[in-house]
Amino acid sequence: MACTQRHTAIYHDVDAEAWELGRELTFEAPVDSQAWTTLHVRSSAAYPYTTLALELRYDTLCDTLVLPIAAPLGPRLQHSSAPLLRPINGPIRVRHIMATELLSGITNIGIE
Repeated sequence: MACTQRHTAIYHDVDAEAWELGRELTFEAPVDSQAWTTLHVRSSAAYPYTTLALELRYDTLCDTLVLPIAAPLGPRLQHSSAPLLRPINGPIRVRHIMATELLSGITNIGIE
């Protein structure tokens, strides 16, 4: 049985040297009318922390996601993903809420 369900994933590049606190990435509504359900993060070895805290804004709501980037003594993940707290059918804005003005090592943020 072949899988016929398609998923649209959109990625935005992030300045891996300096993602500024407050700089939002905006993802428009899904084109295939399916809800966004998963957030993806790609990072490099330059990322200095084991987790990444993100704020997600959509409609009049705001959620926070904390994604693992590395185990405290383990290897770094080049890709991390997490399910969204609820399916989102419209545009979504994402920004980091880490306690630093400039965040290095995050290369892409994607949503599917």
